[in-house]
Amino acid sequence: MTAYQNGEQTFRKSERLRKRPQFLHTRRRGRRAGGRWVVVYAVSNDLDHSRLGVTVSKRVGNAVTRNRWKRRLREIFRRQKECFGDHFDIVIIVKPKGAQPSFDALQNDVLKTVGRAL
Repeated sequence: MTAYQNGEQTFRKSERLRKRPQFLHTRRRGRRAGGRWVVVYAVSNDLDHSRLGVTVSKRVGNAVTRNRWKRRLREIFRRQKECFGDHFDIVIIVKPKGAQPSFDALQNDVLKTVGRAL
């Protein structure tokens, strides 16, 4: 049975930061690390898994562009959960830059930045 079949590569609701206070707590108490395209905040939590929150400002682009950024970042988290630690709340904020990077370039930037924040 592969990891995908037993649910290891899914992005469950319990792995998401969903409420504003969760985002604010992570930003206020967490460690910050900046990358080329993203800023990452990470703070430990009392759960047995990490949770992800993504913030994309209107300065990044229109709704289509912002949603594409969010889909790509969630996919990186889904595929690389082991790189995001076991007990962390993580908020990723997209920097308002011009062009979108390739998926591989974005993934490398995110993983390096998360590694520095944890």
